[in-house]
Amino acid sequence: MSPHVNGSRRPVLTTSTINPTVLKVQYAVRGELALKADKYSQQLASPLAPGSSGYESPTPKLPFDKVVTANIGNPQQKGLDQQPITYWRQVISLLEYPDLFTKHLDVAKQIYPEDVVERAKTLHEEIGSTGAYTHSKGVLGIRKRVAQFIEGESGSGRATSGDCTAWEDGHLGAQGGEQRQNGLDLGWRRDKDAGAGVPQDGR
Repeated sequence: MSPHVNGSRRPVLTTSTINPTVLKVQYAVRGELALKADKYSQQLASPLAPGSSGYESPTPKLPFDKVVTANIGNPQQKGLDQQPITYWRQVISLLEYPDLFTKHLDVAKQIYPEDVVERAKTLHEEIGSTGAYTHSKGVLGIRKRVAQFIEGESGSGRATSGDCTAWEDGHLGAQGGEQRQNGLDLGWRRDKDAGAGVPQDGR
C-alpha cells in the first residue's frame, strides 16, 4: 500500500500497474479436471454442505469413495501410496540430528544401515549444520559430484580432467521449476510480446 493520499490509502499494485505478462499466466498443472477432483475430495470428506438457508445440508452421494489425481506425477499421494525412497530420508534425518552418529553411534547403528551412517558422516563433514546458509549455487562437494555425474553421462570429461570450472557452471536448486524461473529471470526480454519455450516434463 502507498502512503496516505488525501486521507486514504490507495493500492500500489493493481491490474493496471502489474507486469502485464503476469495477467496472462496460466497454471497448466491445474484445469477443470483438477478443480473437479478437489471438489469431489472435499465432498467425500464432508458429506454436508452449506445450504441456501445457511444450514448444512446433505450433498449428492457420489458413486465412488475416493479420488486419485493422475494428472501430475504424484505417486506418494494418499490413494496411490507409493513407498518413498527410504535411503535419502534416513540420511537427511541423521543430518538433522547429527548427535545420533557423533555421540550415540551405537544407537544409530541399531536403527540405520551402515551405508546410511557413512553417507551422513561424509555429508556432515562437507555441509556442517543443515540450519546454516550455503553458497547460493549449492554445497561445493555436492556440486562437484553432480558435475562429475552429468559430464560422465555426456562423455565430455571436464569434471574428471581437473577442470575446476566444471562445477562452477552449475547451480543446484530445490526443484526444476525454481531453476527454470531463475533462467527466465536471467534472460527474459522485457518486450511486450516476448515469450519463452520450456520442455514439457510430464506436468
